[in-house]
Amino acid sequence: MLTKVRGGNVQRLQAAGNLAEHPQVREALAYLERRAGKGGASSILFYPQQGVRFDAWAFAYDTGLGKQMNIVSAPGKVLRGTLVINASGHANGGFNERVLGWVERELLRQGVRIGDDAKRFRALRDACVSALENKGGNKAGVEVAFAGKTVRLEPQLLDKLRGADLDAGEAALVELAVLGNDTMRKLFAAENTYQVRVRTPDGKVTELKDVPRNHKDKIEYATRIPLELPLVPGETIIEAWPTGANDARTYVEARRYQLHFDKGLFDADKAQDSAARFQEAHPEIRWNTPHEHDDLERHGVSPSPRPYQDF
Repeated sequence: MLTKVRGGNVQRLQAAGNLAEHPQVREALAYLERRAGKGGASSILFYPQQGVRFDAWAFAYDTGLGKQMNIVSAPGKVLRGTLVINASGHANGGFNERVLGWVERELLRQGVRIGDDAKRFRALRDACVSALENKGGNKAGVEVAFAGKTVRLEPQLLDKLRGADLDAGEAALVELAVLGNDTMRKLFAAENTYQVRVRTPDGKVTELKDVPRNHKDKIEYATRIPLELPLVPGETIIEAWPTGANDARTYVEARRYQLHFDKGLFDADKAQDSAARFQEAHPEIRWNTPHEHDDLERHGVSPSPRPYQDF
């Protein structure tokens, strides 16, 4: 797939033909699916194809440091690999998502299962939105018709769905808030496309826009995107994020890779030394203890910039 580069040139970015995928890609997909389901923000993992030797590191959130990868050796003049990205799991669902989640659950009790059918899930969302819009204020309750069944939401239930909050003292309201958040994640997994941006050492920027999920007809929490990059000395930057979400600058720790080949390689030992000096400069933090996180918040200190193995 050839895509336009700023300035009018073209450059290959999305891999064509067979890709000797790294054996850990399947495991990465499962990991990022779980991450999304547990409320993790959208993140990326990049796996060069089999036959490429590389080392990769990452940094803690709030360090402002992107992932680092040294390409030790690779066949040919291109770097082929697989980018894995998950749908965002940290966004909170609102009233409409809580209604949708409630209706889906009630339909299941009536024998109507949506499962991982993205088209049916979106259709159910549209039916819920239409029902809510047709009842001004919903004072008389709402009825959602779908697949030959009807789910009625009484005014008292609608009030609870509006007032649901994770910080509410009432367990039932917390449960409804969780239901809305889970439903928001499922909506992302039913609709997401993704943006990919690559900057090569010569400064050229190539973008893939609105890359679809691998299975557009299914609920998909993590997607694999095959890439083909020119393998040239210097630093190549890969960034990716869900369409409509904030780009990599808001979460560089998980949405940006700095790939180094031949020159300017990332020096992990030097980074470890810098992290040690940083920690020494902040004796108020009880580093490497169960108290570290609380101390960082209390004193407004960023996490240690110590690199760790990305995978």
